[in-house]
Amino acid sequence: MSPSHEIPYIDLRGKSLTHLVSGKKQQVIDLINSIKGVNGAFSRAASKPRFFISDRISKNWLAKTNNPYLQEIEEYQNILGINGVYTLNLCYEWGCTTSVMDTKDGPVMTRVLDWPFPSMDTSMTVVHLNGPAGEFHNITWPGMAGVFNAVAKGRFSAAINQAPMRRQKFGIRATDWIRNKVKFNRTSAIPPAHLLRQVMEQAKDYDQAKKMLAETPIAIPVFFTLAGPKPGQGCAIERTETKASIREMQDGRVSVSNHFQTDLNDDARWVPRRDCTYPRAKAGNEIKKSDLNGRLSWFTAPIANEYSRLALQANTKTGKFVLIGTDGPKQTTKVFRR
Repeated sequence: MSPSHEIPYIDLRGKSLTHLVSGKKQQVIDLINSIKGVNGAFSRAASKPRFFISDRISKNWLAKTNNPYLQEIEEYQNILGINGVYTLNLCYEWGCTTSVMDTKDGPVMTRVLDWPFPSMDTSMTVVHLNGPAGEFHNITWPGMAGVFNAVAKGRFSAAINQAPMRRQKFGIRATDWIRNKVKFNRTSAIPPAHLLRQVMEQAKDYDQAKKMLAETPIAIPVFFTLAGPKPGQGCAIERTETKASIREMQDGRVSVSNHFQTDLNDDARWVPRRDCTYPRAKAGNEIKKSDLNGRLSWFTAPIANEYSRLALQANTKTGKFVLIGTDGPKQTTKVFRR
């Protein structure tokens, strides 16, 4: 049976994402509640005090760093009235596979977002926004101020991939995670998803977007993938908090998953988030041009995996994109075409 769920399209040009939260209030509450129970009944029971504490920490950090979207997130909280809103806007727990390939119709970006949280597939929304530099389509979830996947016709398309976890000296994985969070709390830089939103709003073209994504200090390591409208305009920007290494397309393509592929991978201090990151990057770099057919034929294993929540194919030159929600490798929504 074909999926019946339709991915909503909402035109918010001239408005803010607060309008999206107002119109999708129950959907945001359901999404946060589903995240609270991701590890079972105990997780749900423990979520109230845990989210209360993490919300306070997250809000204080956003205020301390003069985050440009704090007021907007506060408005989300006022509308929703539940714990978890600030935490949701600083969560960073996904893996992805993103590629850019030159075609006769211009560079095409393919993108799969992997996230362990449930309901991300059917909570997804396409929001039409505009900023000082022009219009763009934000593929997002109500309640999130950042941008994770977006298409700006004639300017650029972009996506975020999670970077590996930094290993600390004389530590184990659990203590590494804690020490990395302490390091995050001490920074005053912008989170990657908030930077990408600024870029979508303010960057006039591919080159300006590339400069902003490579040079702006950020709060945590990340990978950005960028695709422009002209031949050869596609790159992966591997980032630490203050450094960047850019991988340009080679032989007309570039692929990103969740491990460093540049000299930023120094002295083995990084741990890939998932073992499948290497085969996913390889598969992304081997997508056949014949599979860029509007049917997402390239969405197969290992790119498609148990945590996949969306598959996207976008052409910046034309502004056209194809999108589906997924529960693992299974399609769960109707095809969205723009």
